[in-house]
Amino acid sequence: MIFFSESTPKEKFDIVLGNPPWVSRKRSDILSATAWCKAHNYPMPADELAWAFVWKGLHHVKSAGTIAFLLPAMGFLHNHSESSIQARNLWLEQIFLKRVINFSDIRFLLFDGAVRPTALCLFQPSVKELHDYRFDYWCPKADPLLQTTRMLTMNRGDKVSLKISMVLHEPTAWGRYLWMTNRDMKLFGWPSSLSKLHKKIEKYIDYKKHLKNTTKWIIGQGFQPVTNSNDKPKVSKIVPKIPFLDANDFQEWVIPSATLKKPCTSPLRRLGFEKGYYGPHVLIPKGINRKNGCLRAAYSKEDFSFRHAIQSIISFSKGDASKLKLLTVILNSRFAAWFYFHETSSLGSDRPLVDENQLLSLPFPELNELPDSAAANRAEKAIVRIVDDLLLEKDELLQGQLPNDETIERLNRLVYQYYGLTEDEITVIEDTIKYVLPSIQPSAKALPPLWSKTNQRHWQEYMKVLSATLESWLIPNCYLSATLTAGHPYLVLIGLRIPSKRPQRALVINETHDAFNAALSRINAGLRQKISRNFYLVPDLRIFVNDTLYLIKPKIMRFWTKSAALNDADAIVADLQSARHPYEKQG
Repeated sequence: MIFFSESTPKEKFDIVLGNPPWVSRKRSDILSATAWCKAHNYPMPADELAWAFVWKGLHHVKSAGTIAFLLPAMGFLHNHSESSIQARNLWLEQIFLKRVINFSDIRFLLFDGAVRPTALCLFQPSVKELHDYRFDYWCPKADPLLQTTRMLTMNRGDKVSLKISMVLHEPTAWGRYLWMTNRDMKLFGWPSSLSKLHKKIEKYIDYKKHLKNTTKWIIGQGFQPVTNSNDKPKVSKIVPKIPFLDANDFQEWVIPSATLKKPCTSPLRRLGFEKGYYGPHVLIPKGINRKNGCLRAAYSKEDFSFRHAIQSIISFSKGDASKLKLLTVILNSRFAAWFYFHETSSLGSDRPLVDENQLLSLPFPELNELPDSAAANRAEKAIVRIVDDLLLEKDELLQGQLPNDETIERLNRLVYQYYGLTEDEITVIEDTIKYVLPSIQPSAKALPPLWSKTNQRHWQEYMKVLSATLESWLIPNCYLSATLTAGHPYLVLIGLRIPSKRPQRALVINETHDAFNAALSRINAGLRQKISRNFYLVPDLRIFVNDTLYLIKPKIMRFWTKSAALNDADAIVADLQSARHPYEKQG
């Protein structure tokens, strides 16, 4: 490429703007870029061509100039490999980052036929050592307005201000802030302090370096078959003698014997974790269940082999069978789905996969670490009994019929009990599974759950949670009065007051057009500065007019979930506290 030729002019510019090429499959296309980076001692993880453009761009911008590049979100923000983290930190230490707009969720609506997600990064060269500064991190979400009018809207939760030290020391922060709300943050903080799976489990790649007795569990992948003539075949003494489980036949929870096939006799490129073929073991494919966003795991006492698309966890202690059953249920749970969604680099931004390192980040505490160890112990025993019943029944029903929905629901509630979660925390998890996970990165023709139209039932459920949460902050014998005006095709206006006495009706709903216009007129009359009447462009507006707090919300489900009500209540309380103590330093 001419851009990386030594004969390229060394001019400096005020602005360097572009959409650099990303990874090229042709090695010849990146030779000059690779050579330039090597000559200047710059990393280029995974031969990502965009990295070379970032480094070269810094050589062509003035000290007070600005670079604006559309960069691969996965490679620059969400990749957790050691080489990517080191390159990202080197970049961040050499620049003054002004703003990052992560387009991951809207990639298919913004760029027709997008292969990978992208992010717009605006930055300047760092001419001196900077203190711990803040930068804007915006994560716009897909919505019907963008799909139909190409108009982009963002609410307050889509825009955060991050410290540069956070992203330098917490590589997962880029992914967490993509979808996390304040309630998610609060919930995420506590489980993150518990013991993780990696404390209990050792990776086979590390274990085989010493092959010593260990009290740890071991995780490893299955075998790899020979795929081309250059592969040197290896002989396994185990694989040809035991049944084979095809990844396409994998069933979560328990493995029916009917799904096992004849032993694999094909030549092998890699033998895999052969001890992991023996039961009891927990089997985990890398892919996610696309129907519900949950990981898939199964417990089995039987011996069988499998390919590298499946991972196996074993214990060398026969007394750990109950803990392996507990782990199987937790991995299949909505709690784990919620955790991995916010913890991993790809679930919310790119491909629905959980690799081995990310898998082991799950909190898996001992009973004495949990807030109610007695309740957790009861939950664990109940989970083990259910798994034992499933094992007894696994060959009596057809594949896919076990367990039933009622049993799955009970198991999820027992996992919540094990971790000691409150009803509000459960609401946050359930809404993520029901609404958010099926809605991420929608296609141009999609109608995801977060876009679905709402009605009085949704509004009443939202108001019930909002009012109860806000009233918990009020002094005794104070109550809220709410008026919901919905006489607009796309918007609902909420008015909240604290009356002098308990209202006869806590919520009044009016769906007339005249009432909506009258409410808008009251808002505009009470404001010193007029605002646009196109309130859809301000989807989470909160305004105080006299003794009434007004909220204006679009009529789509994203703004009316129960977890949205919890977050809105927190935001209202924060606004009131900020107004009461305007000079206190915020966190």
